[in-house]
Amino acid sequence: MRITERHKMSGEDWELAHKIASELVRKGVDVNELAKVFTYLRARIAQPDAINSFWLLLGRLPKARAFVRSGRTLEYYRDIKEVCEKHIKGIKDMRQLVAILGWSVRLLKYHRSV
Repeated sequence: MRITERHKMSGEDWELAHKIASELVRKGVDVNELAKVFTYLRARIAQPDAINSFWLLLGRLPKARAFVRSGRTLEYYRDIKEVCEKHIKGIKDMRQLVAILGWSVRLLKYHRSV
């Protein structure tokens, strides 16, 4: 899969992106932590096991003290994992997953600034 291939967001995709962003804003998640998770996913877009790697990462991050940058980092990762599992766990199309999560990051930034 080439990175230049884009996924056209459907109404349902937009709804998922808004739900993810809204829930993470309510939980007080740092947008930079979601952006790092998104960057990990996007960097692996061409790998055949990228979706599995993404879910494996989300499972490991809440326990990974090596990535702690603040007293709330592990809490952020738990919240990101919980919200992603709730809204996008069943998505098997890598481009769709990248698009939804990418827009979730942008929408989270927007909601934080308003």
